[in-house]
Parts: sequence; structure tokens; C-alpha cells
Amino acid sequence: MKKKKIVLFIIVALLVYIATNIVNVRNYRVSTKKQPQLMSALNTITEVGTDVYVQHNNQNQDLYLLSAERGTTVYKILNVKYTAKKQWTQNGRYIDDFTDHNCATAPNDYISFNEKEVYFVRLYGVRDLYTGPNGDLNEYTTPILFLDNNNNVIGDALSGTYANSKNGVEVTVPAGATRMHITNYNNQGISIQKKIVLTQQQFNELVNLQSQILNSLDANYEDVSSDPILYDKGNKCYIGFVIDDTRDDLGEIADLFISKNIPLTIAAVSDHLTEMTSDHTETRLDVALRVQEAGGEILANNEIIVDDENIEDTDFAYKLFVGEKQKLTNYGFNVNGIVLDVGGGMLFASPKTARWAYSLYEYSDLCGEEYNNLEGYTSVYYGWRNWVHYYNDDVSQFNNFIDSFINMKESLVFGITDDSNISLETLSDVLEHINSKGNDKIEGA
Repeated sequence: MKKKKIVLFIIVALLVYIATNIVNVRNYRVSTKKQPQLMSALNTITEVGTDVYVQHNNQNQDLYLLSAERGTTVYKILNVKYTAKKQWTQNGRYIDDFTDHNCATAPNDYISFNEKEVYFVRLYGVRDLYTGPNGDLNEYTTPILFLDNNNNVIGDALSGTYANSKNGVEVTVPAGATRMHITNYNNQGISIQKKIVLTQQQFNELVNLQSQILNSLDANYEDVSSDPILYDKGNKCYIGFVIDDTRDDLGEIADLFISKNIPLTIAAVSDHLTEMTSDHTETRLDVALRVQEAGGEILANNEIIVDDENIEDTDFAYKLFVGEKQKLTNYGFNVNGIVLDVGGGMLFASPKTARWAYSLYEYSDLCGEEYNNLEGYTSVYYGWRNWVHYYNDDVSQFNNFIDSFINMKESLVFGITDDSNISLETLSDVLEHINSKGNDKIEGA
């Protein structure tokens, strides 16, 4: 009997490559120039750039759709990067000198600025305290420090209460400061924005760029809907693994996939990339960059369930579909797809999400409308994931399920979330089982 072969395919939507008898391991992107016969149409992806500008309402919340009614003041969202090193306190000592809690900082990554520039800083995460050298409790509320040329701390960006830092505070660069030193207390996320007062012409240019993006939505949706992008399911089994939420043990999972020579897909929430992994040796951003370098892929993801009501809020939808792609691209990722957070009341297979996905991404999981009524084909914008916790950390259940899809020559995408209870040992055995079916890794087309 001819040995059945398997393709390891990293994608949320399911695409099949049928032009060869080689068994392939590859991530999702497929060149349409190389394989035009596999689709009936191809949409044009709208470019969104990498710079993210927002305005604020009275509660200091970010508003992504710019409006002249709020004036011409905008806030540019800056990338935050850390390394797993010790961090400063205001008295010049490292917190690690008197406590064992884990922390992160970027001592070599300084933001260049001028005196009197204004920055807006917001702290995410759970409030926590550390015990000082005299037994006193202190809040983690100074994640950004201003230093002079002699490394003296002469000011900080969050010296108020934790509640204030959660809402966000504006800080003016003090006299004598030469650089801004980013620290991260208690592994909390930080948003740093530079306050900019634009001329009316500069502001109008940003508004025009947003208008072009919004105007492309309906035109692209109409094109794709009338002649949807379809792929023949082919004659092989394609298996993919997508890990959501940039979970704590992301580094360990990524190392396992890389060691097995299997690409991994990370559905990333940009705000979580600044946080540390569970072993506190690197940030989640570091891991995601390693995964992409190893042939994996980074997708946009969201934290809030998209439902029939909030999708009607254009600012909410713009932040999810445009803002997340801009921020991830600015970090150095090639972002071609998006997946939605799943949960009760979630919206899927709806034209309300499809009009955004069709214009801005090459594929998604449940953003697109379902085309499964067309026998033998599947849409690159619609596809379900099989969550690994369905298999109760049981290797035999996993492998039997995989083998059934191999026999049916059907595509299979596994999803891993914070709630998934699969052990690294089980996952390793599953990957070995898949590898035993035979594969040949091909870098992205």
C-alpha cells in the first residue's frame, strides 16, 4: 500500500498545494504567481503602513479614528522593547538587590527625545507590591525613568497611584534628561505615546489616509464576495498549529516546534508582546521574532469578543483590523492573516467582519463568509480550529484523530490557548507522530 503523506501547514484558513507529490512543511503564504490555477480570484490587500496615531477622549481612552472636532493634537504609539535584565529604582539600586520578584527592562533601548517633549504613559496588568529593604510595601508604579549622561535618575513617568497609571498620565521630559529608560515592574504591559501637535495640513493628511483605508473596504468586499477566493482541497492532509493570546509558556512551546523543524503560527495581541514568558528569560516579542525567523508566522488577534454590536463601532473595528496590523508590522512582523477571539456571543461568518478582512488580510479564521456549500473547495477567510484541550492531554486520542484526517485527506488546524491543558510532553509526542508520516520543509513561497 502506498504510504500516505502529510503536509504540515500553518494557517487558520485552509489552503492546499497540490502541484507536487512531495510532502511539504510550510507556513501559510502561497505565491499566486506560482500557482494561479488554485484560485478563481485574488483581492488586492490595502496597505496600512506602520505608524499608529490616536486621539484621546475625556477618559484618556485611545480613539483610532481621527476627528478635527478634537483638534489637531495626536498621540503616536511607540514600540516598547525589553530585555530580561535588572531594572532601576529611583534610589539608583536594582530592585533585584532586595527581592526575588521577576522583572524586565531594556537598558540599551532608549527613546531619543528633546527637553519639554510630552509623553503619555499607561500601565496595564495587575496591581502588585514588592517588599523594600526595610520591610515596607511599595507599588510598581515607575516603569519609565529619565536619566542624565551619568546614569542618574532625575525623574520618572509614573510616580502617582496605580489607579492613575492605569488610566494613563502625561509626563514632560525634565531638564537635563538625555534618555528615557524603559522598565517593566511585575511583568506589566506598558503603552507609551508621544504627544504631537500637528499643523492643520499634517492632520488632514492623516485623516485622508484613514479615509482611503475605509473607502477600500466596500469595494474589496464586493469584489471578493462576487467571486470568492477559493482553493481546491487537494489530495493530501494539511495540519497546522495556531497558538493564541501569546500565553505565558510561549517560549517553551516555540522551542519545541523549532526543535521538531515544524513551523508554528502565533496569533498575537500586540499589547502582550511586552510581557515576559513564564521562565522570565525573554519577552514574548523575542519569542515571536524567533518563530517568524524559523519559518513560522504571526497573525493579528484580539482580546475582546467581536459581537454583532461592537463591530458596528467603526473605531473598535478600525483598532482591531487596522491598528493591530500596524503595530505588529512596526515590530517587524509580516502580518498576512487575522484570527478572532472565540467565546459566547462571538460574530462569525458575517459580512460585517468580512468587509474588513477581505480588504486588509490575505486570510482569516472566521472573519469571512462560509463558502463550504461549494463542494471540493474552501475559503481562505473561513475555517474552524480544533482546540487541543478537546483531547484531554491524551496522546492516543490526538494521534487517532490526526490519522483519521490523513485517511480522509482533509485539512486540520489545531488551536492552543491559555486554557489549553496540553503538556509539553504530549505535544512533543504528537509532533513526533506527525513527523513520522514524512515531510519535507519548504520555506515560505
